[in-house]
Amino acid sequence: MARHLPDAPLFHVSAAAGAGLAGLLLADGFGRRRWAGHLIAMLSAGAATVLGAGFGAFIALAFAATTSASGNLADVAGMAPFLGFIAVADGLGTSVPVAVTWLLAMTSVQIWMRRLRSAPLT
Repeated sequence: MARHLPDAPLFHVSAAAGAGLAGLLLADGFGRRRWAGHLIAMLSAGAATVLGAGFGAFIALAFAATTSASGNLADVAGMAPFLGFIAVADGLGTSVPVAVTWLLAMTSVQIWMRRLRSAPLT
């Protein structure tokens, strides 16, 4: 979907910012042990993806609305989460490399956070 947007760099920067914010808010869901920890991590990964997509879409639409002469932030605020979800669903559903990259990234976060949780405090 990003390849069809007129300003793809704005889309990618806002998506990264939204993902970072969602990851910061949901970081505690990663790194736990046993099957319950993996289940929590899977739920956190899905929630962070959806939440990050909404944040990213809101950032992109807010920037586009404020730089447009006829733009109104109130008009785009309500549809941002939906558009973000559609963009992520399109990327994950139509591109195997995107889906594999997402899966590897979420697995890496789980492993990294698990190491951080088990590291001795210094």
